[in-house]
Amino acid sequence: MLRHFVSKVVNERLPTKTKRQFFLMSFAALLIGATTFDKETFKKLNRVLVLSESGESALAVPLILSKVIWNGKTSYEVCQEDVKEGTFSAARISSVVANILNSMPKCLHYGNTEDIEKDVGVILKDRIELLGA
Repeated sequence: MLRHFVSKVVNERLPTKTKRQFFLMSFAALLIGATTFDKETFKKLNRVLVLSESGESALAVPLILSKVIWNGKTSYEVCQEDVKEGTFSAARISSVVANILNSMPKCLHYGNTEDIEKDVGVILKDRIELLGA
């Protein structure tokens, strides 16, 4: 009941930009099983994904909530494959994003599938540089 209420409030009240921040930061945390990032990782993610004009401190909350956002699932459970290995073609990214869309809370959908694919593709293709993973 509480989860439904929170989802409804998030869906109705959060701006698209904030939903994008929550999704991308929680997804990045999911990839490496983290609940916090060092300052440099925050800066890299913010620079590449253009998440926050007010600085990296605004990006910490989604990390803290990442396990809740993803219901305690691992990246493998969400993506239905090992996204820590290999290269990412457009077809592979589309497949991973389809699985992510099935797992992510509907209230965090922030754009069309192409927008989400583009953002997820950046994280996956540059995951070693951005996250060290």
